[in-house]
Amino acid sequence: MVAPHAAEPQGAGASSGGDVLRRLTDPDIPRWRTDCDGRPVLQMPLRRGMVLHAPTGALLWQFREVALLGRSTRVADLVQPAFTRT
Repeated sequence: MVAPHAAEPQGAGASSGGDVLRRLTDPDIPRWRTDCDGRPVLQMPLRRGMVLHAPTGALLWQFREVALLGRSTRVADLVQPAFTRT
């Protein structure tokens, strides 16, 4: 049994690897928004109340595209959302 450590963030918890891999291949992944500077921002909504952005979301998106779907994808030019740059 995997249990979150009390000192970890509240969002940490156990979920099956198969569930995560299935979610990564859902057609609504990724989601794109525009930041206040007009740049596209990647969002990876993994579950209710959990949306990852670059750089973590970019890593997951690249894993999805390359490892799960067999497509070449670069993430070097993705921007982090404004709230991470303050």
